[in-house]
Amino acid sequence: MRREEFSTFLSETLSEIQSRLGTKGDEYASDEQFHNFIEGASRRGTTKEEYLLSLNTKHEVSRDDLVRKLTDTCLKADYYMAFEKIHDILAYNILLLAMFYEHYKEGQEELPF
Repeated sequence: MRREEFSTFLSETLSEIQSRLGTKGDEYASDEQFHNFIEGASRRGTTKEEYLLSLNTKHEVSRDDLVRKLTDTCLKADYYMAFEKIHDILAYNILLLAMFYEHYKEGQEELPF
């Protein structure tokens, strides 16, 4: 992939992730962005970060299965399935980073950006 094509791909991917997080946020979250993670963690006796990771695991397993399809059998993996799974993983990682940010912010006067 040439740099220019990658740059376009990256821009479109980031736009899709932002849209996905906005849609899912409207669907799942209350005023508290992490409401469902907090509630799920409470029901499972864990932290919201650990609960998020547990939900993300199913996407990682599906992604790994798609990669195995490509490398083990030389079959073409379904791009649209990969698109969904990897975008979900990216969205979960952005949410996790926001949770880290929340913890960092609580103990700091100045953020690194």
